[in-house]
Amino acid sequence: MNWYPPPLPSQTGRRFLVTGASAGVGFFTAARLAGAGAHVVLSSRSPERLAAAAAAIRGARPAASVETL
Repeated sequence: MNWYPPPLPSQTGRRFLVTGASAGVGFFTAARLAGAGAHVVLSSRSPERLAAAAAAIRGARPAASVETL
């Protein structure tokens, strides 16, 4: 059994809105999409946690294109 998901194909030029992006499945979905080259709009109820999530994604992937909503 492999615990690591297969790599995503290039998502360059695509935009995604991810709800619940400050933690859990939403955060990891946003991070994977950003890592694949997509522009990701992160959405959450907590502005502080959302800012931390965006910073974490940018820290791991400096070229990531993310914004918060």
